[in-house]
Amino acid sequence: MDTGGIFGAGESELTQQVRHAAENALRESDLLLFVVDGKEGLSPADAELARMLRKSRKPVVLVINKIDTEKHDPLAAEFDSLGFEKMISVSAEHNRGTSELLDAIEQQLPSLTNIEHPTLVCRASPKADRTLRHPTAIAIVGRPNVGNLRLSTLSCTVNARL
Repeated sequence: MDTGGIFGAGESELTQQVRHAAENALRESDLLLFVVDGKEGLSPADAELARMLRKSRKPVVLVINKIDTEKHDPLAAEFDSLGFEKMISVSAEHNRGTSELLDAIEQQLPSLTNIEHPTLVCRASPKADRTLRHPTAIAIVGRPNVGNLRLSTLSCTVNARL
């Protein structure tokens, strides 16, 4: 479930409509991928969204996107202050760190025996139509232009690996 970017450029608060959509996504998800922009750095909007995610009491994987090369790795340290246990640096554009992200997602997923829903149809793209026996709802949240859409294509990959 991709929330499409929680914040608009320069906004410090969530709009009512977007807040409602985000809260629904958080409520209906088993796992939250919080995507931030490693090149832009930590913003007040990221901090506000982090507070919202912590209140959900759902497992969160902090995904620091746009860490395109090893040279950019130090940029991720700034996000330690958000206090999330699982942090993965990736470059969605260059497929860097995606294997580690998939591993982190698998580690955070609830046990398959605890999932009540019998099936899930994955439609991340018009060509994708896979029915899964044990669904897990993953919300991908973050500000616009941090890479949410690129990372949303991983949802079927995660399901295929399970």
